[in-house]
Amino acid sequence: MNKHKAYYFFFLLFSIAACQPTKYLSSDELLYDGASIQFEESEQVAHKKQLANQLNSYARPSKNNDAQLWIHNQFKNPDKEKGIRNWVADKLGQAPILYEANALTRSRALMENYLQDNGYFNSSVRYDTTVDAKKMRVTYYVQSEGQYKIGAVHFPEDTTVIGQLFAEQQKNSIIKSGRAYRLANLQAERNRLANIAKNQGYFRFNSNDIFYFVDTTAGNKTADIYLRLSDQMAQEQYYMDTTFVYPTYNLDETSALTKADTLKYNNLKLVQRQTFVQPKTFKRLIAQEQGSLYKERLQDQTVNHLLDLGVFKFVNLKYEIIERNDSNYLRRHIYLTPALTQDLNGEIEASTEVTNFLGSAISGSYTHHNLWKGAEELNLRLSAGVETQINNSNLPFINTFELSAQASLVLPRFLVPFRKDKVFTYYIPKTRISISDNYQQRTSFFTINSFQFDFGYDWQTTRYRRHSFKPLSINVVDLLNTTSDFENILNQNPRLRQSFDNIAILGTAYRFTYNDQNLNSLKDFTFFQFGVETSGNFTSLLSDNNTLFNTRFSQYVRFDTDARYNILNKKSSLVSRIAIGVGVPYNNSRVMPYIKQYFVGGPNSVRAFQLRGIGPGSVQPDTTLADGGFFDQTGDIKIEGNIEYRFDLFPFVEGAAFVDVGNVWFLRNQDEDERFREAEFEFDKFYRQLAIGTGLGLRLDLEFLLLRLDIAFPIRNPALPPNESWVFRRIDFGSKAWRQDQLSYNLAIGYPF
Repeated sequence: MNKHKAYYFFFLLFSIAACQPTKYLSSDELLYDGASIQFEESEQVAHKKQLANQLNSYARPSKNNDAQLWIHNQFKNPDKEKGIRNWVADKLGQAPILYEANALTRSRALMENYLQDNGYFNSSVRYDTTVDAKKMRVTYYVQSEGQYKIGAVHFPEDTTVIGQLFAEQQKNSIIKSGRAYRLANLQAERNRLANIAKNQGYFRFNSNDIFYFVDTTAGNKTADIYLRLSDQMAQEQYYMDTTFVYPTYNLDETSALTKADTLKYNNLKLVQRQTFVQPKTFKRLIAQEQGSLYKERLQDQTVNHLLDLGVFKFVNLKYEIIERNDSNYLRRHIYLTPALTQDLNGEIEASTEVTNFLGSAISGSYTHHNLWKGAEELNLRLSAGVETQINNSNLPFINTFELSAQASLVLPRFLVPFRKDKVFTYYIPKTRISISDNYQQRTSFFTINSFQFDFGYDWQTTRYRRHSFKPLSINVVDLLNTTSDFENILNQNPRLRQSFDNIAILGTAYRFTYNDQNLNSLKDFTFFQFGVETSGNFTSLLSDNNTLFNTRFSQYVRFDTDARYNILNKKSSLVSRIAIGVGVPYNNSRVMPYIKQYFVGGPNSVRAFQLRGIGPGSVQPDTTLADGGFFDQTGDIKIEGNIEYRFDLFPFVEGAAFVDVGNVWFLRNQDEDERFREAEFEFDKFYRQLAIGTGLGLRLDLEFLLLRLDIAFPIRNPALPPNESWVFRRIDFGSKAWRQDQLSYNLAIGYPF
């Protein structure tokens, strides 16, 4: 049987199987075959297609997924309760969804409610059914005179303080004349006005104190809206009284509060048996002083501040109403349940590459979240990694060893020369101070050490927007020693030699992050990050010989962007990312420092290629260097893109299919080296130099830990001649030699992006 006949044969088998979706139904069962929407005598209804799609979403039940139903029917063994076939049928397939008469009545009610709530007044829905080959299909018939628009909007005309307050807000109203009538907008307006009231001292006011009259008698499909206030509404304003704070509250030890000491600190009263957080920290973070008018916005801000400290597991806010001198006061009680203050974590990572490189790393960290009882966070981290290349007699068994240590301190405030007690933003600003050292030994080539000190600020302006600014960043890179082989390499490559010069990096950096992810809902979200980093500008004013403390300092500016979009479904997600970076050396720097250059490849990048194993451009690595274990393929420009489809397989196990694209380039070939002629970035050809890899992955999600295994292989290698760069035609999974040469195995912790 030739290839084309085989395709036709399997297509025929699939078609026959697909035509038997009712094979396991009993004589009194009908397979639900979905629903359709039709309009009758509804000429005035606009956008029928969009409305039909919306109404169809209320049809119950949902129709079977044809592919999953086919899997269920092919593998289901009704004569057994267990077995591999039934496991496949239940886990990967979907049992037939049966027709239920009661579901049609509920669906019709939901559709009519939707029509009424969205201005299709006096509309009706009826349904009819048809049966064909034990499959029941439902048709819903909609009769409507069209959607009403809002006519005049009337706010309260009473002379009460709250009535006048709402009248002043009419210009900002969500419900406006001429817009389509939607009940959701009326509810949103109620919530908006209630929120305004609560921020003007009306503690007991809520949205139920607002109601509407809707008048449709004017004709011409318009609805006049009359907003009214309940006669029983709460019109009293409230002021803040004393605030009691319970920093070590435990629900199981409520009675112990009577034995706790009470410390008065300004207008706060702290009730605790021992000091967990310093009183001045609460004074700075708790909004609203005694005697001020109650504002719900500031109460929410207080709760968010206390949670944002990171030392409390729960924050519970309660009020006690006090009447004094014909005024109403709120005595505030803030119950705080402490969280664990210390964490100890460990991670292990391993990977194998197509060039027989084996890499592994181990790291451990210790965190104290309340170091000096002011929610100061101390983080200590130590990591070590090794890399070896098997089947290579030219290298020692361990050809790369890396050791890193870092200590950081995060303060829940801006550390500035002038005093600033209160936090007026919704989120707590933070000061970060860190010191780190990275030691790397490439056994046959060099030993290098990088020391770094950073001082900066993090602050969040909204729920989705975060800023980071480092006014001071010091990085000193020392090339401790080199081998004679590596010296020969440097002599042949002036650019590489300059990259490995001892150098000092003194500069500033800024980063903006936007992330609208909501962890509590299944909603698509966007992540965007932009950063700019510059070095040497201020230092150049202090030195006239391009050195500082006898070490040459680097001058450059670097721009980085990272944009991601996640499409989420209940059992799958589609994640995409594009990252672009550009580094520009200038003045006393001809090339970017080695540690600031870009690279692609590895477990979190283009996974079909080894770390630093792509580019620059379409340059072909020197075979002797690659075999000897050294060819760091870096550049001044990076473009990388990834798309990954993630899907549930069974509990705790997730599958993935992905495609990765990327490369690096030189901004310019400084030394006009002929070997790097194809390394320079050019707009008219860079897209033909992109490396492409694809593969499959498994993820074991243990909630507290996600283990990831990705198996990838290249389908385009820019280092090969142009007519040979596309290598997907050579894919041969049955060949052991191909698998050994082309498959990359990446074992890591967490998602790649």
